[in-house]
Amino acid sequence: QRRKEANRESARRSKQRKKEESELLSSKAQELVRESATLRAELEKVQKHVDNLYEENTALRKQISKAGG
Repeated sequence: QRRKEANRESARRSKQRKKEESELLSSKAQELVRESATLRAELEKVQKHVDNLYEENTALRKQISKAGG
């Protein structure tokens, strides 16, 4: 009888531990999804800035070339 109770308690703790681990992993996954979205938005912003700088650089090089540089 005691062994059965001990086994039940052990199984209950194991189940609870697995539930907590699952919830923790789910929470971390959601956090990573949010972080990924933030980083993608930041990357897009930086890429647009790089594109603008590239265009500006090209225009300035043309001006220098026309000026006889």
